[in-house]
Amino acid sequence: MFIKYVRSRGVLREDAEDVVSQAFLTLYRAGQSFLNADNPAAFAFKVLRDVTADHFRRCDRRPRTKELSDAFEGSTGADGGRVQCRRCWG
Repeated sequence: MFIKYVRSRGVLREDAEDVVSQAFLTLYRAGQSFLNADNPAAFAFKVLRDVTADHFRRCDRRPRTKELSDAFEGSTGADGGRVQCRRCWG
């Protein structure tokens, strides 16, 4: 249910699990505040919403990258070294 909520907010599938994990970690750290809340479900979704907003703020601060087309993968650079896109780095 939480992953579906985060995905509905526009978070990519590969990032959704990280966002939900961070939210659960935040809830765990909240401890008694979470357990003693009048409405724990509302408290949890508030935390999830805040963590999702933090995720988008972090994304906005990252430098933008552009996917290389498959035509450029494996090409050689000006110095003769192999050019690889970021997703190929290991």
